[in-house]
Amino acid sequence: MKKSSRTRHQPPYAAPARTSVVAAQRQQPQLHSAARGSRLEHAAGWLVVICITAVNVYRAATQSIVGDEAFTYFWFLQGSWLDILLRYDANNHVLYSLLAKASIGLSGHSDFSIRAPAILAGILYLIAALRLARFLFASTLHRILALLLLGGNPLILDFLSLGRGYGLALAGLLWALDEAVRFLAGARKSLSGFAAWCAVAICANLTLLAPVAACFTVLFLWLRWAGRRLRPWVQALLLCVSICAGLLALPLSRANRGHFYAGSDTVFESYASIARYCLSEASGPWGAGIA
Repeated sequence: MKKSSRTRHQPPYAAPARTSVVAAQRQQPQLHSAARGSRLEHAAGWLVVICITAVNVYRAATQSIVGDEAFTYFWFLQGSWLDILLRYDANNHVLYSLLAKASIGLSGHSDFSIRAPAILAGILYLIAALRLARFLFASTLHRILALLLLGGNPLILDFLSLGRGYGLALAGLLWALDEAVRFLAGARKSLSGFAAWCAVAICANLTLLAPVAACFTVLFLWLRWAGRRLRPWVQALLLCVSICAGLLALPLSRANRGHFYAGSDTVFESYASIARYCLSEASGPWGAGIA
């Protein structure tokens, strides 16, 4: 009697199974090497965040109070909470003023208390920069360079350690950009996070209204071009407007044309002043900063 072919021969899947095991064993060193590289990359990114944060803390603890901080303190922070909500001025960065007021209530009246929210905003900003760099770039070198460019700019360093709303506004904008690119890539199902961070940026400093409007415009055009539903965009716009109205409606109801006195007369002057502070007149991470 002939033996069954099933008993005389190995199953057809046996050889590939052995082959796959061997291949997996050969790939293990590569996988371990990739894991080590990933851990080193994460460590390098967080090291940059920690170092820049340490610089920001040192600056906030050692630098003398600057003019804009003193103006904000005397006009909006040393009195009652209603001074922030019932009196408007270009110097009143409403969301930051509220956080600085809370910081003073918790830790007392000091330069560092006024600047503590800026330190926390700086950490948020750097984490958002790290997330964006990791999401947009495949190369470790490019990721670190992007993080250094976003976090090491002398003008940005000033904003991340002074008691003003600029750093918090930039952190909100960068987190909004992170949410937007992840939504466009399909990693987010809604734009609610984008809307909330846009509201943070605007409420921390009204000058961020222009870049936030640009972000909403680009998202709208991209959704139309891709043939995707506009419902997430509409919901995000309504959420952002609702948050901003809830926090800014009362202060802005007291505003008049004379309160908007800061800024440049032309777009060219605006870009020129930014370049001047970034490249020539910025005092660097250890200097006295700008007012």
